[in-house]
Amino acid sequence: MTAKKSLLILLLLSGCLMMLSAADTVSIPGGTSINSVLASINGQPVTLLDVVQETAPLEQELAVMYTGERLNREIEKLRRSALEDIITRRLICKEYEAEPFQVPDQMIENMIDEHAKMLGGLTRKELELQLKQSRMTLADLKKKIRERIIVNVILIRNCDKQVVVTPKDVYEEYQKNIDRWTHPAQVEFQMIQLNRENPRSGTTAPETAEKLSSVLSAGSGEELFINLMEEYSDGPRNGFTNSVELPKLRPEFQNALKNKKSGDVVGPIETVEAIFFIRIKSLQLATPIPFEKAAPELEEQLRREAIRKKRTEYGNSLRAKALIRYYI
Repeated sequence: MTAKKSLLILLLLSGCLMMLSAADTVSIPGGTSINSVLASINGQPVTLLDVVQETAPLEQELAVMYTGERLNREIEKLRRSALEDIITRRLICKEYEAEPFQVPDQMIENMIDEHAKMLGGLTRKELELQLKQSRMTLADLKKKIRERIIVNVILIRNCDKQVVVTPKDVYEEYQKNIDRWTHPAQVEFQMIQLNRENPRSGTTAPETAEKLSSVLSAGSGEELFINLMEEYSDGPRNGFTNSVELPKLRPEFQNALKNKKSGDVVGPIETVEAIFFIRIKSLQLATPIPFEKAAPELEEQLRREAIRKKRTEYGNSLRAKALIRYYI
């Protein structure tokens, strides 16, 4: 087994242990029984407990982000998604029964031991105690790990290995989304900010702006700009800014800086709260990322998308042959 596959299976194991340890901490709204049947697959039930064991950690995260009715909606959405995943996995396991392969017990044992170490060096006894507190047994955990391995192997065999991404595919995608593979323009500038309210100059922003326009029209060197900035600017950090992506500037600044170059002074720029003058210290134009550098990431992206599509199609084909009933 390759290191990549071993890591993938270890991540699956991590999910199993996490969902089991958190399962008994989730409340069920409305007093619904945890054993309520949500769906059946060819007569085999899928219960709320099956779903909650998988969604518990994420439900705890949702409770940090949402409350009230919004929280209930997000939990319902999460559980419905998990229910569909469970249905698909069980259908895949039925395919395994028709064409079984060996999953070595020792591999499962080794994976459990390895993850117990990652959890802080738990002994097997300590791990069993943790599972018991969640009303699970080590045998239950082994069964779930084995199921996850089976599902993953079948998906790799029937879906992932069918995906082929050619250099032509990668290049065409690069050409279609060239804007994405471009370093945006970067600008570094000095800024004079004249607040409309309580300006430190003692005169109104428009009056000061008119005066500065006259001075700057006669000369726009850096030393002159810095002197004016120190004398009149109400802005932060004495008017200096770090390099920033041009598209991230406020629209008034973006428009004012169009077709400008390093050393140019732009202004007055009118906004609701102030009037600004900007001196461009440096301006780096947008530069495309060479195809050779973008290709590896783009190829991986196309591969992931193609695998996701293949797996969805495969799951749908299994569903089409099954009798699935919902009770929610």
